[in-house]
Amino acid sequence: SIVLVCVIYTFLLMQSNNMDDKSMILHRHYTAEVNTLLENEKPQNIEELYSTLKTMEFISPNDSVFILDENNQPHYNKSSISDFFIKYAQELASSHNNTIYDYYGTEAQGALIPISINGQDLHVVVHYDLSNKLLGDTFRNLIIIVVYCGISIYFFATSITKEISLVAENLRGIAKN
Repeated sequence: SIVLVCVIYTFLLMQSNNMDDKSMILHRHYTAEVNTLLENEKPQNIEELYSTLKTMEFISPNDSVFILDENNQPHYNKSSISDFFIKYAQELASSHNNTIYDYYGTEAQGALIPISINGQDLHVVVHYDLSNKLLGDTFRNLIIIVVYCGISIYFFATSITKEISLVAENLRGIAKN
């Protein structure tokens, strides 16, 4: 049973690290992509900015982009983004390395990218999906580990059983003499 607890703990730790790594990679990717787009296109107003941002290629079909103006009002917002996410972007993201976290139980985060267009301070917000497609692979790997451990324990137990039987036989032989 301690082996099972160790395997489950390892599985949960792997899953947690996968999510952290994926979050960091997506944050860096989308921040770099937005910065590259803006360097190449140099939009002059919020409409041009959004037209430029629409050309982004998203990794997941659930990913999206919107803009927060100087008054922290969202523009071009998809309705699938929660009010909590927008509120977090407005108030807390700058104190968390420009990372936006969605509410508990939602596997989504975002990147807040501050920009300035003609003296107007804006924020580009990229909302990205963290739902883990690796989960099936992780479960498969967990099952493989459990089966491997079971087979190892079986062979170890049969090997020990043979050795113990041999010792018991020899002890009986000694006891008869």
